[in-house]
Amino acid sequence: LEECYNFWGAQAFATDDPYTKGLCLYLGLGVQRDDLRAMEFFERGAEHGSVEAMNRLACMYALGQAGRGNIVLAAKWYT
Repeated sequence: LEECYNFWGAQAFATDDPYTKGLCLYLGLGVQRDDLRAMEFFERGAEHGSVEAMNRLACMYALGQAGRGNIVLAAKWYT
């Protein structure tokens, strides 16, 4: 995700935050938009306690984005 790094700058990636990387992929900021890869980064962030990642992941599951509609997983990640 070098392009995303260049878009956000070094400070944003100092902590290697999976939520920020997922957001880049989800919004297509500096990289090609990729919902599936974004979900993978959001899941990593959610598993490490990121409330933002949990909520974004829950919304994506609820809306069936990236072909992964799952109301049970959406309910799991809503905080």
